[in-house]
Amino acid sequence: MTAVINFEYFISPMLCQHVDLNDHVDSMRVLNEMILHGGIDVMAESSIMSKMIDENYYPCDKVLNNMFPKGAACVFSPQDVAKLINKIISNIQEFNSEVSAYEFDWGDFIIEPPLNPISIKRGDDLSVFLKDLLVRSVLFNSESTIFYNQAKNKSDKLDKFNLSGVVTECFPSLPHGISNNLTCSVHNISDARDYFYRLNAKDLYSRANTNLALKCSLYCGCIEIIKRNSLDLELSWDAFKIGQDFLNSLVRNQAAYTQPYSSVVFETIIYVLCRHPKNEVLPFRKSAKSQDQRTLGDLKAYRTHITDAHQALRLMFWVEPDKTIILANIGSKFEESISNP
Repeated sequence: MTAVINFEYFISPMLCQHVDLNDHVDSMRVLNEMILHGGIDVMAESSIMSKMIDENYYPCDKVLNNMFPKGAACVFSPQDVAKLINKIISNIQEFNSEVSAYEFDWGDFIIEPPLNPISIKRGDDLSVFLKDLLVRSVLFNSESTIFYNQAKNKSDKLDKFNLSGVVTECFPSLPHGISNNLTCSVHNISDARDYFYRLNAKDLYSRANTNLALKCSLYCGCIEIIKRNSLDLELSWDAFKIGQDFLNSLVRNQAAYTQPYSSVVFETIIYVLCRHPKNEVLPFRKSAKSQDQRTLGDLKAYRTHITDAHQALRLMFWVEPDKTIILANIGSKFEESISNP
């Protein structure tokens, strides 16, 4: 399912006062990582850069400086944000929404909730785009997801648009059985983490063959656990790292891709990363007879059970002084070794 980014998503803090700038930019940073390494299906609206220029929102530091609250402490600079937006746009293809095989004349077209566009011209562009999505939904039985935001009250939800339209003329005629009264819903994403929640994290894990692809899958799995269990936790992209031997250890122990232990290992990892481990987390001792915890510089070593039967797998990881977790390796209880970070 392709998700299409409309440029208003990028400048959400300029349109919605309640959107936290640091939070928004951090989620865009993760979105870029997902695009590069997670294999997600995200595209940009057609001619997105030209449309931003037409509306005087070209992504440069001079324009984006208006996004920054006066006197507020911000982790990111206007230059950082401009570079990030340009990176995302350059890393994805544009989506041509037009269904060129048909020509339509429209009667009533209703968008609920109503659009609150930044200009009349932009409102016309968005209406044409949404009409295209409506037609695609009916003709191709396809779901649509967009990234979009607009000025609204904090309490107003913008998680979907309900579309309904009347086609007065169509050439060639619509296929038999399709009414001229078209309706559909379009999923809307105003916060990228809502999109990550909708992804199939285990499917991403099953296809992960690099450390960054693995991190993308685990991050999405964590977002799912946090939202599903209403955990009071905000997980940063930088809250954990993948150690140099971790992916190889998954493969060695039949826990990568769709291997036999992949599901239970995946679940164990994400619960540890969410600070809600399914089994007790214990210090990794220097030896079976020692009470001293193994360390490496400022890093402290830990372990937790994954399975009890058969291989009796364990998850080993390091923790930095700032609580960042470095996933080291998995192995049987007889190995009693933790890989370097």
